[in-house]
Amino acid sequence: MARAMSTLIARITCLLLNVYHTIAARSEIQLHRATEGKGSAMNNLDCDCLRTLECTSCSFKTCPFSRNGFLKAEAFSEGGTDRVHGVAAWRVHAQGGHEYVLKFGGEDKEKAIRAGQLAHALGVITPRQLVFNSSSCQELWDQVNISALPAALGKSLLEWDEKKKTVVVQELAKDADDPAMVEEANASGPETSLWYQVGKIAAFDWLVGKSDLFNDVSMDFSESGTAIEDTKSNWGNLIIDQDRCVEIDLGIGMPYTRYEYWESALKELRMQQQPVAIEWVSRVLLPMLSLIKSKGAQEYPSSAFNAMTPSDPNGFKAGLSPLIVQLGMVEALLRALELLREGSSRVQTVHGEPMPGFLHATKALGEWPMEALMAIRDSHRQAIQGQWQVLVSEYNTRKQAEERAGKRCCEVTCSKKRSRTFTDWRTREECLTKTHMVVKLNRVVYREGSVGYRRYGNPYEDSCEDAFNKRAWQSQLCEKVCGDEAVKPQVAALNDVHFSLCGM
Repeated sequence: MARAMSTLIARITCLLLNVYHTIAARSEIQLHRATEGKGSAMNNLDCDCLRTLECTSCSFKTCPFSRNGFLKAEAFSEGGTDRVHGVAAWRVHAQGGHEYVLKFGGEDKEKAIRAGQLAHALGVITPRQLVFNSSSCQELWDQVNISALPAALGKSLLEWDEKKKTVVVQELAKDADDPAMVEEANASGPETSLWYQVGKIAAFDWLVGKSDLFNDVSMDFSESGTAIEDTKSNWGNLIIDQDRCVEIDLGIGMPYTRYEYWESALKELRMQQQPVAIEWVSRVLLPMLSLIKSKGAQEYPSSAFNAMTPSDPNGFKAGLSPLIVQLGMVEALLRALELLREGSSRVQTVHGEPMPGFLHATKALGEWPMEALMAIRDSHRQAIQGQWQVLVSEYNTRKQAEERAGKRCCEVTCSKKRSRTFTDWRTREECLTKTHMVVKLNRVVYREGSVGYRRYGNPYEDSCEDAFNKRAWQSQLCEKVCGDEAVKPQVAALNDVHFSLCGM
C-alpha cells in the first residue's frame, strides 16, 4: 500500500510539473481558462459547509425546512440499498411547493458530498445536497411532534436524533438546474446538447470512480439479452429530462470500475488522426444511454432518439453525436486538470488524495496531458463545426424543398385602362410595379368519365397561368398594385419565377 501511494504521489507531482511547463509554454491555456473555466469562485471552497463536507453548493447550505410542517412525506417505491426501517429514501413535500429527498442510510455521505462538489465544478448536472443532524436542522425533527409522519420516517428521525447521526437532503432531479452550478445548461447548439452533457458525466464518473452507470459495463454487453438485463440496476442513476442529463447517487472509488476502458478510450483519442467515434463510446455509452432513454426498449440510439436537427441538437446523428460526447469528456477532464493544478480540494478524495481516475488518465495521455487534451479538443471542435454546418445546410435544403413542393412563385403583371393619344393609340398600359405571390397548385386528378370529372372537369394545375385560368382570383389584386385611381385594372400576364422573389 505504501509503495502504491508513493507511486501515485510521484505521478501526480510529475503531472503538476508538466502542466506548469505546458502553461508557461502555451498562452492558449489562458484562453482556455477564460472561455472554459469558471474562475476562482467555482474552484475555491468559499463557504464553511463546502470545507466541512456538509454541502455540495454554497447556494444550498441551510436547513430548507420550517416549523410549519410537511404537506406530505412518502417513501420512494424502489432504488437504493441503504435502507432504514425498510425505506431507502423519502420524498418530502414541504411548504411553499418545495420538494426534497431525504436519505438516512449510507456510511459514505462525505464521499457523495465531495463528488457533488466536483460535479458542480465540472458542469455536471446533479442535485445539490446538504448533510445535517438534529442540531443543525431542528426544524426537521420538530415534524415528529407537529406532522402526521409515516411510522418508518418518525422512527428514523428519533433513532438518528438519539445516535446523533446525519441525514442527507437533496433537491429532486427535476430541480437540479441552478445556473450557478452549470452555465452550459441554458446555452444552445451541438456543444451544449444532451450529448455534450453525457460526455462530461462520463469523464466525471471515470475521475471519481463511479461504477454504477457506465463504468462497470462490459464492452460486448449489448450482444446478449442477459447482459443487457444485468445493467438494469444502472439505468436509474441517470435521468434524461427533456434536454438535460441529470446524474444521481454519486460516490467515489466504487468497486468494479473498469479503468482499463478509461485508459484505452483516452489512448484511442490521443492516437486518432481524424476524430471518429471511439470503441467505448460506440459499444458502451451509446447503447446504455439508449436503454435509459427508451426504458429498456432499445439499445440502438438511432431507434431510441429522434433524428438530430438544427432545432433539436439532442436528437441522434451517427457521425456527429459521438464526437459531441467525446468533446464533453475531453473538456471536463481539461477542467479537472486545471482544478488539480490550482490545488482545489474538489478534485481530492475525503482523505486528501487525488481522485482515483487521474492516475489512469496520466498513464493514457503521456508526458504532456494538457497539450494532448487540447489537441483532441481542437480537432473535435473543428470536426463538429464542419458536420453541424453540413447538417444545417441539408436540413434547410430539405425543408425548403418540402415548403416549395406543389407551389409556384407567380409574378403578376397588371394593366390599367388609359386614354389614347395621337402618338399612342393603346387603350391599356402596364402598371409600374409588379407583385409576387406564392400559389399552391391544385394536384387533384379525376379520371376522365368519373363523377368528379363530369362535375369539375380537369382541376390539375401545372403553372401560374394555368392556376389563374382555372380559378376566380381576387379582383382586388391589381387594384392594390395599380393604385386606387387606376381605371379597370386587370391581370395582364402571369409568369413562374424563382422562389427567392417570393421570399422563399
